Amino acid sequence: VDSIEPILKAGNTFAGLCNAKPNTIAEKLSQCAQDINVIKLSKLMLSGANMGNGFCLSSASDNPEAACAWYNYIFQSQEFNDLINWGIEGTDWVENEDGLADFPEGGDATTVSYHNDYGWIYPNQMVGHPWAGNDPDVWDQYVEFNKGDVVSEAYGFRYDNRPVINQVVACNAVNSQYQAQIVRGTAQDMETAIQEYNDALYAAGLQDIIDEKQAQLDAWLASQG
Repeated sequence: VDSIEPILKAGNTFAGLCNAKPNTIAEKLSQCAQDINVIKLSKLMLSGANMGNGFCLSSASDNPEAACAWYNYIFQSQEFNDLINWGIEGTDWVENEDGLADFPEGGDATTVSYHNDYGWIYPNQMVGHPWAGNDPDVWDQYVEFNKGDVVSEAYGFRYDNRPVINQVVACNAVNSQYQAQIVRGTAQDMETAIQEYNDALYAAGLQDIIDEKQAQLDAWLASQG
């Protein structure tokens, strides 16, 4: 399924699903140049999925010392994180009177040459400027938010899909075929499409994936005492 932000920015949809956090409204407003409201549908759960994203140093690196030095820089540099997120200071963004990043006077997401606002995917947005519309203490709010509402009993478990990688690849192909039309509601016969989607997933080996993950989870839980 394509990211919702460019579709909202183009005015081609009225709503979409996203992961919410303390500054989602300000983030989507700057990404989409549209008035945005956020409705929280569920509590935040900390699970193994929250641990699956990160930057790693490859064991095959030709120069691990230099790679590590680069990581140290990009995790600590305000200049780097502002540049990759907001663009060139003075051209794509300026610091406003509240100490927040903002568009130059008269500008918005449609007029500047670069504006990303995907800080969560970059090394360390918390050393960079928060965007205008956020509370100045938004990074402190993140610290509290990241504690979560509910902690999964499987928090800390990491699933290894290598034993069923062929089934995973096959199921991903099924997702590519069916997911967008079902999520967007564009399937001509939704009930039939959902049934075909489920049937195709199981034919591709979904049960093997479920069984393998359950076995690994059971073993991990047993090891936790």
